[in-house]
Amino acid sequence: MLLNVLCFSHLYYTAFASSPHIGRSSLAGRNPQVLISSEIAEPSYLTIDFASAKLFWIDKRRLVRPLYHLRGYM
Repeated sequence: MLLNVLCFSHLYYTAFASSPHIGRSSLAGRNPQVLISSEIAEPSYLTIDFASAKLFWIDKRRLVRPLYHLRGYM
């Protein structure tokens, strides 16, 4: 499953096949970058709080609601 969110000139996505992670790429799909790959099992329901520049998601296996600050720190 792949979920996409557009924000700050990037496309944010989740992937949970053989290597679960949350990543981003350019709007054209180039330059993919893995943002989060540790302590993650089945990331889904990705959303962004634009006011605070924070990315939130649900990990369906771990039943947690982590966050990632889009400016580079948790």
